[in-house]
Amino acid sequence: MSLMEYAEPERLEAIRTAARASGEGWRVPPPDASLWVDDAALRAWINARTTDHPLRAFEEAIPLKSGADGVERRTYIQAERHSNPRFAEFYHRFAKDPGWRTHRLPTTHDAMLTMPDKIAALLDAAAAEEVGKNPSK
Repeated sequence: MSLMEYAEPERLEAIRTAARASGEGWRVPPPDASLWVDDAALRAWINARTTDHPLRAFEEAIPLKSGADGVERRTYIQAERHSNPRFAEFYHRFAKDPGWRTHRLPTTHDAMLTMPDKIAALLDAAAAEEVGKNPSK
């Protein structure tokens, strides 16, 4: 799957238009962090560090050959205040699947910056559970 398979047609066209207008047809300029972060200082920090993204990374699916199907438990963390409703759809789908552990955080897209301690704790717990099941890892 690629992002283009999940995004609304308007979003797809906006991405391609931005690449044509500002990215020589192949680079997508980053959106302003105000879409995802409320804190002005954090927005400025993010905006100073984001760079263009290759258009093809949005368009092309990446075939996974690492044995991802063999992963027994997966973790999905939803940033509840993310502006894209598709992520809520993923959360609800995964929450019904016993192969997934799901979590919701009351934050925006950049949860690793707005709630770093909580994200770290959730990832540590997921890793510890996986290692506990498979001591050889």
